Amino acid sequence: MKLKHGFDLLALLGIGALISASVLFVMDNKWIAGIGFLLLLLQILLLLVLKKLFLKDCALLMASIKSPDTTRNEGYQFQDVASINDRMNHLKISIISQLEKERKTLGTLADKFYNAKTQSIKDPLTQVYNRRFLEDKVEFLIKGGQPFGVIFLDIDHFKKVNDNYGHDAGDLVLKTLAHRIGEGIRPGDILARYGGEEFVIVADKLNSKGQALNLAERVRFMAASKPIEIGELQLSITISLGATVFVNGDSMDKVFKRADQALYQAKETGRNKAVFG
Repeated sequence: MKLKHGFDLLALLGIGALISASVLFVMDNKWIAGIGFLLLLLQILLLLVLKKLFLKDCALLMASIKSPDTTRNEGYQFQDVASINDRMNHLKISIISQLEKERKTLGTLADKFYNAKTQSIKDPLTQVYNRRFLEDKVEFLIKGGQPFGVIFLDIDHFKKVNDNYGHDAGDLVLKTLAHRIGEGIRPGDILARYGGEEFVIVADKLNSKGQALNLAERVRFMAASKPIEIGELQLSITISLGATVFVNGDSMDKVFKRADQALYQAKETGRNKAVFG
């Protein structure tokens, strides 16, 4: 689209500001809303700057179009049309240049917000979601009354890995299993590191024992699909899982407690299995 007038640019910025403002009302994600709010403020500031620039150049332009003529009684005469065009082009170039600077600034700020958001919701070692994000997600699902399932899982005999092979080996096991489990869950499901060697899966629209156990068994299979290589070592790792589904009236604590008790039962009855609670 070719912009022929400075007012076109101002109008587009106004529309952009309105779009940014709408983010505050349609998104429940506080990070996205924060970015939208910041963009709105910057766009409003840019509108004021461009308005001042535009009015200043317009004033100069009008002064050049109509200037006093000391040699005639008419009082005013039109100057050379080429000079007018030059000033209009200068106006457009100034606005476009300012727009480009602001676009780069907004891009940099958006990148910083994205990085800050990622750091605040991701586990730094495994790069899956952290406990804070997990709990926010569960509270959101509960408030919406949406069906979902929760699976607690724990790496079997993980302490022995750290004790026998060192914490670097333990970290590699955690990262490898997080990747495998992530491939075993469905699109839209959430995998989070709950603490230590314990992970939690939150699965949307999971509302039956059969569905929960099917997902848990698929994840268990993916985790143990092949040994984990640590140097020349081949470690066979298994996991135990406790699954449950949300029931109307449940709090987050109730759902988590049922899943955790089912996990405890799986570990107490032989490990490397999934139990529903």
